[in-house]
Amino acid sequence: MRKLIVPLALVLALPAGLYAQSLGEVAAKERERREKLRQGKHAPKVITEEDLRAAGRPRGTVSNPGATNEPAADPNAPAAPGAAPASPAPAGKEKSEEEMLAQRQAQWRERMKRAQEDVQGLNQRAEQLQLRLNDTGNVYAASRTNLMNELETTKALLATARQALASLEDEGRRSGFQP
Repeated sequence: MRKLIVPLALVLALPAGLYAQSLGEVAAKERERREKLRQGKHAPKVITEEDLRAAGRPRGTVSNPGATNEPAADPNAPAAPGAAPASPAPAGKEKSEEEMLAQRQAQWRERMKRAQEDVQGLNQRAEQLQLRLNDTGNVYAASRTNLMNELETTKALLATARQALASLEDEGRRSGFQP
């Protein structure tokens, strides 16, 4: 019986030893896989104040999109030296009630579109950050804390953007605009 058990144990143990990978081989394959992932991605773009100004979006807030940070010009103040005198606005045709309503509705739709894009972009960013946090390869890395902080900030911005979108929807409902 012993003569049968020893050769049988060797036959069963031999294939397991042939196919087992060492920890070094597994680490090398994982390193190659991560390097391929890194090469496929590009560095994130940092958006600066100049980029936002150059984008051509009007200044202001979601609820008051035309607001600027510049002080209003005093109509009674004297003109600057060398400046041309201000001419009154041309007395053109006044817009009808329907035209003004259509213009307000178009402006509202544009604000809605921007708000929806903001919510969608922040939502995608939050999902990306969560996926990066779910990667257990760098559980103890210092960058994990930065990712967690960035995710919390993004979630706060997302909540604010969703609230602004909801207020725009309410404004549209009150005004009778169709989405």
